[in-house]
Amino acid sequence: MKSTLVATAAFASLGASASIPRSETTPSAYWGVTGFSASKGHLSSYVAYSFNVTRDSTTTPVTASCSGSYDAGSSSATWLASVTKGVCNDGAVSWGFMNAANNGSAANPATLGVFWLLEGSLHAHHAFHEIPGDQIRIVLNNAQNPYDNDVYYVGPKDFDIIPLG
Repeated sequence: MKSTLVATAAFASLGASASIPRSETTPSAYWGVTGFSASKGHLSSYVAYSFNVTRDSTTTPVTASCSGSYDAGSSSATWLASVTKGVCNDGAVSWGFMNAANNGSAANPATLGVFWLLEGSLHAHHAFHEIPGDQIRIVLNNAQNPYDNDVYYVGPKDFDIIPLG
């Protein structure tokens, strides 16, 4: 719970700064992620992320493609890299990912956050999805070589994300 609060606070600080009336900030009812993948490959410190995010608007759904490769800090990492400013093909959308470092073969939970800057506004809507630790797989390939491991997301590829606002 504490890691979720820290991640939520960290992500929220990336979004909007001033508060405005709820009627102007209430996001639509549906935000969805499709094709989510995250993996740190063999002998690499980099984690590749890729997914699409859709926000249902009052007129038509808007979809952004998001991806990137981010450094986990070491090829011996047994966690997925944290991302504070992930990029998407729509400049109004950014994302973040928080996964605390692990010691051993059990993964900690993670949080995916998506931030959508509304057209004509300086304020972003936020949506979050909690990823349980059992949806992050750690494979220690060689007990003699701590740098030889893989870490990847094994949960559902498509899921709803919860908007705040």
